[in-house]
Amino acid sequence: MTAAAVAFKAFPLAMLAVALWQRRWRLVAATGAWCALLALAALVLVPPSTFQEFVTAAGEISGKAIGNPYNGSIANALHDVVGSFDGTGAGGLALAALVVVGGAGVALDPTTRR
Repeated sequence: MTAAAVAFKAFPLAMLAVALWQRRWRLVAATGAWCALLALAALVLVPPSTFQEFVTAAGEISGKAIGNPYNGSIANALHDVVGSFDGTGAGGLALAALVVVGGAGVALDPTTRR
């Protein structure tokens, strides 16, 4: 499960890598500025205890996510099909690679560029 979550969170990083590769410096700078602004706003507006509560709750929920009928993630779909997939180990790494490669393929597809 952890590898799948990392893969989905790594997708924006892959898109940033594409922007760097294409030398779209204004996009890269704007992305960095927005990330810094949002992080600063979160640190100023939200008490630190909220972050700790989130980490605790996320840890409790993550073990119950696979197999939940309302979970629409790719990892859960694989669990439904395969049965024993839990998103960890080699299966999780394979899913992470699939998501990153698929995302890069979509981003680099010349037919989607304008």
